[in-house]
Amino acid sequence: MRTIKFIFLFVSFNLFLFQLSAQSSFGFKGGYTDAWPDYGDVELPENAETHVKGFNFSILYAYQISNNFKVGIEPGFVQRGAACFPGWQPDFVGDTKVFLNYLEAPLMLSGQVAIPKTNFNVFGKIGFGASYLLSAKEEISPAANIEFPVERRKLDLENEPLRRFDYGAYSSLGFAYSLNSIFELFLESTFYYGLPNFEENNTGKNRSLSFNLGFNYKFL
Repeated sequence: MRTIKFIFLFVSFNLFLFQLSAQSSFGFKGGYTDAWPDYGDVELPENAETHVKGFNFSILYAYQISNNFKVGIEPGFVQRGAACFPGWQPDFVGDTKVFLNYLEAPLMLSGQVAIPKTNFNVFGKIGFGASYLLSAKEEISPAANIEFPVERRKLDLENEPLRRFDYGAYSSLGFAYSLNSIFELFLESTFYYGLPNFEENNTGKNRSLSFNLGFNYKFL
């Protein structure tokens, strides 16, 4: 029930923002996410691989505050997680991956600079936002020399020590191409730096790097 209420408020807020038109833009982006944890001082096996792969997509709302600067919100869905989860060491020989599915809503300040005599511009963003954990799953793989199947299971968030809320800083860099006065396409990379541990019993902070393709529509 708590998750349903959160999604309802999330969608309602998006619909409210969609009504804003003057000096604003609407867009969409989506793409690939490479996520990993910051385990701090936790000792991991030699050559441990901690990255997991996922995807993300976001709806973009921005308000023009000057010729070169905008402020906006980018609500969306993102997959984060961790491999070589330390809670299984040293008793488990193999690898454990945890996949975390979040709704996120970062507030972003962006600035852009046009490239002279072209339709291209370079832009950068900084921001801060909160994320809400919708669901999670675990994948347990035995070592290469052990013949057991990969085990996958959905995690019960009510009984797992995973934190439902995460928050952190965002930074982005990208290139945009203006098709005309109202439409533009862009490529963007975004780094996320989570501040709290995503799990209550172990040190582990979310980190991710996303590579996205998107578009913006400018309201005139």
